[in-house]
Amino acid sequence: MIAELAQVRDRRREIAAEDKDLIEKYDALKQAFVKRMEEEGCTRISSTEGTVILTETIVPQVSDREAMDAWILETGNIYLLQSRVNAAAFRELVEAGQEVPGVTPFPKKDISLRST
Repeated sequence: MIAELAQVRDRRREIAAEDKDLIEKYDALKQAFVKRMEEEGCTRISSTEGTVILTETIVPQVSDREAMDAWILETGNIYLLQSRVNAAAFRELVEAGQEVPGVTPFPKKDISLRST
């Protein structure tokens, strides 16, 4: 089972490396399309292989975290934040003897593989 586990892990690493390269290539091609389409003033390009449509979406980029946090607390707009507890910070608090109300420590089991 250890040999099979090591083989699967190694294959996943190979695939992940290939995927990383493909993602980089895909993202570079997308950026090239955006630049070219903006330069040419068009929002749609079609060929026999498919169609590319230039889209725009507004996304948040925090420029002043303290100001944002203060505003969220003042207005109660907590829904703007994603709900996830930082595991490392939580472990530090638990190890320091602190309790975090509403959060239960869960011992997640895993293995570590070192192959030769």
